[in-house]
This record gives sequence, structure tokens and C-alpha cells, in this order.
Amino acid sequence: MNTKTISILKAILLPIAFTVLLVGASFFKQFLPPQYERMSYGLIGSVVAILVTWLFLKWDGKSWSALNLGWDSKTIPKSLLGLIMGIVLAAIMVGTMVVFTDVTIAINDAPAILPFLMTATALIPLAWMEEMAFRGYAFQQLHSSIGLRNTQIIIAIVFALYHVAGGQGLASSFLGPGCFAFVFGMARVKSGGIALPTGLHVGLNLFNASIGQHRGLNSLFVIGMENGSELSGRMVSYWGYGLNLAMLAVTWLIMEHHIQQEKKG
Repeated sequence: MNTKTISILKAILLPIAFTVLLVGASFFKQFLPPQYERMSYGLIGSVVAILVTWLFLKWDGKSWSALNLGWDSKTIPKSLLGLIMGIVLAAIMVGTMVVFTDVTIAINDAPAILPFLMTATALIPLAWMEEMAFRGYAFQQLHSSIGLRNTQIIIAIVFALYHVAGGQGLASSFLGPGCFAFVFGMARVKSGGIALPTGLHVGLNLFNASIGQHRGLNSLFVIGMENGSELSGRMVSYWGYGLNLAMLAVTWLIMEHHIQQEKKG
């Protein structure tokens, strides 16, 4: 087995090891306050992501500096830019559903803004642990070994399967997180780190949490359907999947342009 093949297998193995260890480490949530379950899960996952990454770096005989993911003066600005981009992207996608489907959105009868924002801080470690596990060591190793296009495809598949392992449906995992994996991956490439994709990830989840689409967080808005029939519900789901695929298509074009620019040097 040559060095390149070993490098590829290691890269794929890291997110798998992260997923397995995260399942085991989740046992410790029972010793923490249940009202902070999301934050506990995110912090435990972040520790697991750091530990697994450190072990794989040691396996390669490398240090953390090899990943170029250290904190610098651009980390916060990139994170905030990603946050805004994520919120805007999610708002556009949900907005089109409100305009073109039976989806309705209204302000919650008693929107608790401050408690929402406080509990929503759990979204930061939840997003960061996934970005570190999937677009840290693994992404970098694959990118340097097999190029951006193949890296994006492999990471997207593994990212989708990670969500399947977490209890999400197969179709929604591939047509949801599987599509967004390409967006996060391009954010990682364009910015040179995981601050921007982490902020983007948080922004998307923050908006979704505000409309009640994130487990464990109270919503600021109520989302529903004018026609609550089963057919109407399926059409809304199809519309959402269609938007995700459209976003994937746009991201793919950006990726191809980036690849061509790299070839020109």
C-alpha cells in the first residue's frame, strides 16, 4: 500500500473515529444538567474532535501547526462574516418557501430573545466540532492527495453518513448536510481555515433554530403550513431539497472555477 493510499485512508478514518468516540463519550451527558444537553454535547464533541485530531497528527509525526488552524487576528472577523452569510443564506431559502409554497411564518406568542440567544451559544461548539472533524485534518489530507473535487465528494458522503448515524433519515442527510458540506468545504478553501465555515455553519443553524428547526432550542418564530395536508407537506420537503440541490449546483460551479484558477497558477 503506497503512501498516498495510506494518507487517503487516514483522512477518511478520522471522521469515522470521531463519530464512534462521540457516541461513546455522549455517556457523560447524563452527569450534566439536562437543560444544557446541547451545550454539553457540543463541548464533549469538541474535546473528542481535538483528541482525535491530535492522535492522527501524532500518527503522522506532525504538530498542530501543520493544519494552519491556529487563532489569529482574522479568526473573529472571518467567523462573524460566516455567521452573517449563514443567516442570510438560510433566510433566503426559507423566504422562497414562504413565497412559493404553503409555508407560513409568524412571531412566537412569547418570544424569549435573551434566553434563546443564551441557549443558542451551544450552536458554536456543535458547529466547531463538526468543522474540525470533517474539514480539519481530514479535508487537508484529502485535498493534498486527490484534489479538491474528489475531496468535496468524499467529505460530503462521510458528513451525510455521520448524520445518518445520528438518527437523521438517509434522504434528508444526503440532500441536507450532504449538500451543505460542499458549501462549508468551499468556505474552508477560500478562507484557508475553519473559522469562516464554522461561522457559516452556526449562522445556518441559528436561523433554523429561530424557526424551531433545531432540537433542544426554543424558537422565536412559528413555522407552519396554510394547507396542512400530507401532500402539501411532501411538496414543501421537495421544495427544500430542490433548493439544497440548486445551492449545490452553484457551489459546484464555484468549485470548478476555483480548480481552473489553480491550474492556471
